[in-house]
Amino acid sequence: MMEAVWKVTERMKAEEALRLSEEKFKQLIWDMQVGVLLQGPGAEILLSNPQALELLGLSEAQLLGMTSFDPSWRVI
Repeated sequence: MMEAVWKVTERMKAEEALRLSEEKFKQLIWDMQVGVLLQGPGAEILLSNPQALELLGLSEAQLLGMTSFDPSWRVI
């Protein structure tokens, strides 16, 4: 029983550490003075910062899920 409680506690600690790490990463990207796009394995846009949106002239809603292969975007 104690081992199960320990495992749950350790998992909760690990999940919280991951959440904090993700928040720090997102804040770093957000604060950068250059445009940044984070793409997933299928080239889909997962994350952007305000500078990237300004450079591309798109809203976040327009950009998220787009891929760099989108013919209307002409990136590649």
